[in-house]
Amino acid sequence: MTWWVLTLLHNSRAWTSLYTLVWTNRQEHLFMAWANYEPARRHVYRNVRGTRVFCGYQYVWDTPNLVEQDESGKTYTHTFRVPALQPTHHVWYYLFSIPGPYGKQCQGPLIHIQPPEIPMPSARIFHSVAQTIPAMNDTTLTFDTVLWDDGGFYDPANPTRLTAPIRGLYLVGTCFRYATTLTAGMSAQIAINGGPPRVYHSHFVNGNNWPGCGFSLDTPLPLEPGDYAEVETYHSTAAPRDVQADGQYGPHLWMVYLGPNPT
Repeated sequence: MTWWVLTLLHNSRAWTSLYTLVWTNRQEHLFMAWANYEPARRHVYRNVRGTRVFCGYQYVWDTPNLVEQDESGKTYTHTFRVPALQPTHHVWYYLFSIPGPYGKQCQGPLIHIQPPEIPMPSARIFHSVAQTIPAMNDTTLTFDTVLWDDGGFYDPANPTRLTAPIRGLYLVGTCFRYATTLTAGMSAQIAINGGPPRVYHSHFVNGNNWPGCGFSLDTPLPLEPGDYAEVETYHSTAAPRDVQADGQYGPHLWMVYLGPNPT
């Protein structure tokens, strides 16, 4: 009996996912078993003409995660995609086919994938044109330019927000400036999922000839996958006012993954 062997193995570990490409010497349909901890290793023996012969090792987890190759049927090329990984987690996996010799899994070698080298994935977005803020009305700022995003935080279909892709502790912040002096009160706040402010700051401007009045605020927040941050602002003047579009002053919104969720 013959069985498959690996002729090429390529792993690409992103912040929250793993992509694996494999070639084999013969056509086969493969599966991947994986976990965030190393499996047990058991000796495999069989009797050959009355003699107990060592045949290698079998890797065993109690409840491994299973991924089937993307391709249908038996193939020479096999691709696997493991989503929703924590960026700080290690991954151990092996590939296998069913059934293997003697009714057992035919397992490939155990592969260890370390966490990605991006220690603190983050995103920062910007709005390239002024945004008019109506009088005495809480208004959510919008953004149209990605300065960087190495974690999949920004979706142009929802241009007002950055979204946490996984559970963790994040630093969320913003800065922006009104283009004209306001003789009144004004405020800025960061809200999560459209709820009450998680960080808030307000000014009262007395009408001096300032070039504008701005905000810069941030706070660490424990977030779950899909939680999103938005910036809201308010002013109490009688007429609409513009939030200035300026590369130095904003408006900017940023989100930085700091580590595991402490709660």
